[in-house]
Amino acid sequence: VVMIVLGIAIVFDERRRRNNLLYVLTDRRAIIFSFGLQTSIRTFQADDLRRSTRIEREEGTGDIILERFSIADSDGNTKYGENGLYDLPDVGAVFKLIQNMASHKGVTK
Repeated sequence: VVMIVLGIAIVFDERRRRNNLLYVLTDRRAIIFSFGLQTSIRTFQADDLRRSTRIEREEGTGDIILERFSIADSDGNTKYGENGLYDLPDVGAVFKLIQNMASHKGVTK
């Protein structure tokens, strides 16, 4: 598989490699690839990124939550989850990129 992506910042480190995740930020979207028994790809357009939240730890690492969701199981119980970019070494810098993308609807300046 060959991917050509223009204007990207790829955030990819050893911990995510062990978790089989790959994060890609382009000038128009954020993409989360999850590899395992099945491969899943979750894409967030610039408008979706406006609701993102940052969780920053003292040393500057952290997470960016892109979406929160709830799912009702077959017993009628509600389970909650979230999708995001986890364990980023410089969460502030990545959050700034995402906020810039969201505020310009995919056109970074």
